[in-house]
Amino acid sequence: MRGTGEIGVASWALAAAVTLGLLATAADASAQVVIQATRVTTPIRIDGRLDDAAYRDVAPLTKFIQQEPEEGAAVTERTEAWVLFDDDNVYIACRCYDANPQSIQSKDMRRDSANQRFNDNFGVMLDTFHDRRNGFIFSITPSGGFTDALVTDERGFNPDWNTVWDNAAARFENGWIAEMAIPFKSLRYAPGDVQTWGINLRRMIRTKNEYAFIVPMSKAWTSSRYSRVGASRSAPS
Repeated sequence: MRGTGEIGVASWALAAAVTLGLLATAADASAQVVIQATRVTTPIRIDGRLDDAAYRDVAPLTKFIQQEPEEGAAVTERTEAWVLFDDDNVYIACRCYDANPQSIQSKDMRRDSANQRFNDNFGVMLDTFHDRRNGFIFSITPSGGFTDALVTDERGFNPDWNTVWDNAAARFENGWIAEMAIPFKSLRYAPGDVQTWGINLRRMIRTKNEYAFIVPMSKAWTSSRYSRVGASRSAPS
């Protein structure tokens, strides 16, 4: 599915020689989760299948940590996520295993619907200016309902903001899959050859009321709290 709407045009695009690395700050300020995004030379097909070579060749991120209900515990269902990129897009994907796939909740397919919070869900938060207060949220449900939104001053949430991006979701025998392609030109960020962005990934398992993040989040914080979201950096290789 493709979202349509106003485009925030970036002032530059990543050159072929640029690599993208992700540095995520964990709950303990002295600890860091380092995520290395992988450059791909062939655009990823956004079809909800995860059969591109990159998903076989690149090790997934798996250490998701609960915010709810058991803060600090590992996610209860295996969760595999990837962060990839090429000259045009950042690709975010997740394989969400579920021991009881028939219990997966996903009914609302309307864009930006508030009812998506009652569905299983996978999302990414990007703080592209790394000010730890503002950024973008992209999320998708197993039935393909999706949201794009702006966060301002950590707490203001604006789902009326729409941009151009691709996404797809599909079920498989043991769970569901989410894929996103977010064009660099659909985001706003500072010019320069070195970028520092905030990032976090989140999975929601509705039947368990479970929220799990790749960068741990306290129960006291909303999911749009950017002061605890990690940093992504891009620099010449």
